[in-house]
Amino acid sequence: MTNFLHWLGRFTVGALGIGAFTVVNATVAWWWIGPQGSVPPGTRADYAVQPPQIAPGVEAAAGVFGLLLAVATVAVLGWATVTRRISARWWLVVPAVAAAGWTIGLIGRTVTAAVIGANIGAGLAVLVLGPLAVALLLWSAVWAAILVRSMVRPPSRPRLTSTGVYLARSAA
Repeated sequence: MTNFLHWLGRFTVGALGIGAFTVVNATVAWWWIGPQGSVPPGTRADYAVQPPQIAPGVEAAAGVFGLLLAVATVAVLGWATVTRRISARWWLVVPAVAAAGWTIGLIGRTVTAAVIGANIGAGLAVLVLGPLAVALLLWSAVWAAILVRSMVRPPSRPRLTSTGVYLARSAA
């Protein structure tokens, strides 16, 4: 039971990290892409989804902060990989999570684009990029679960040899 709780705690932290990194990358993509639209001034714009009313300064601050946070996260993970504090296999998770975040940000900007008439791009973005984002997040979650599971080792138990001597299990 203790091993399961230990694994569950690590998996929860990993899931929260994946979620946070996805949101950070979606925020950076939203800011980086910027408002989309093809409506001439003075014309009434149509929207598939009305964009949120965010002050440009707040949007820029969130985008820059998110970009710095994403770069710092990748730098720390790179350092931890080089110093062998984490497995290099975590790099199967990180790019997929970043790509999922950017895909979600792109969908958000496409769906909230100002157009005249129907926003066909919004439908295409949701139909094509939506499943891609879900697949990337599933890929990341499965690999994170596998990697977290491989990090949890059973406790060392003494074992009885043929001569009746107890030996401690090696830490390898």
